[in-house]
Amino acid sequence: MNRRFAFNSEWNYPLRFFLPCLLACVLFLTMFNNISCKRTPTTSNTARFSDIRIESIEGEALLGHLFSPQTTETKPAGLILLHMEGNESASWSSFAQLASNEGFMSVAYDQPTPWHEAVSHVRAAKEFLIQNGANPSNLFIIGAGAGANVAITYAQQDPAIQGTVLVSAGVTLQELTIDKIVAEMTARPVLFLASEGDSYAHSSALALKETAPVYSELKIFSGSMRGTDLLDAHPSAALGILRWLAPIVAD
Repeated sequence: MNRRFAFNSEWNYPLRFFLPCLLACVLFLTMFNNISCKRTPTTSNTARFSDIRIESIEGEALLGHLFSPQTTETKPAGLILLHMEGNESASWSSFAQLASNEGFMSVAYDQPTPWHEAVSHVRAAKEFLIQNGANPSNLFIIGAGAGANVAITYAQQDPAIQGTVLVSAGVTLQELTIDKIVAEMTARPVLFLASEGDSYAHSSALALKETAPVYSELKIFSGSMRGTDLLDAHPSAALGILRWLAPIVAD
């Protein structure tokens, strides 16, 4: 008995000392790995991803991400992705990967200034897409929340934008009122998406659809998700956007 007790005492001390240290190291490495993973959007094997810096007309630096198809025989159609209020460009990661798989090039950037001053930044993003190989005849804007209001405001001013997708737009968001702007979209299509539980976006989508003078479509989804959260919660919504865009893309 004495021999067994001596054996246990000899080994229990270093175990009591080193085991907490080992557990602390494992916990630190796990936390470090999780933090690192959140900084960069994940991409699929068929999408090329890069961090970007776009210089706006006002000289502001727009930081974001460019997603490109892995291979393409022609210039890809370009998507400008505008995030909603309280979010960032990385929120478009899943959708941009899916779009890349379908042959689209996408740019998403972080909105640094007040939303009612954001419209001028879209032009810089458009030029960036073209400079990086997007087809200037196949350009589209997809916005979420206040980003949707920015998207349609810019599209109305630039005939190069062939179509606009508004996800959880509002008649008025962040000092941007868009009902009259939608009414002026007489030559290019608009797609509206909202969830039935997001009451303001839902009612706004119904009102804006009635205002749209030409080809437009409205899709309502269950739940109360907004913006890119809606697209992540309903994969059919993201796929539906790409299918809606497909016949508009010029050959």
